[in-house]
Amino acid sequence: MNRILFQISYDVHPEKREEYLTDIKELENYMKSNTTHNYMVVEDKNRKNFFTEVYVLKDEAEFEGLEDEMDDNWGMEAKPFIEDIEFEEITVVNQNDGAMNCQNTD
Repeated sequence: MNRILFQISYDVHPEKREEYLTDIKELENYMKSNTTHNYMVVEDKNRKNFFTEVYVLKDEAEFEGLEDEMDDNWGMEAKPFIEDIEFEEITVVNQNDGAMNCQNTD
């Protein structure tokens, strides 16, 4: 079964950074408490205020469930501090000894 790597990348308006950090912490807590998704948020060390949310999902069904959860619980479209949002889905087609071969689905 193929795993799914789903990433959401975006710039945060500098004046909204603290509000964003508060909200994203709430999302991280929600994910840890209410889901089994492997989830993390990282900031690009070379590009201040550029963040990527990373989801590693076990299969297409979990990915579809994540989409439903996002629509129902924390739609990013309502967040005024985000600009230039980008979505990327990558299917992990093979995993051997910790190495992954990936196929971009865009």
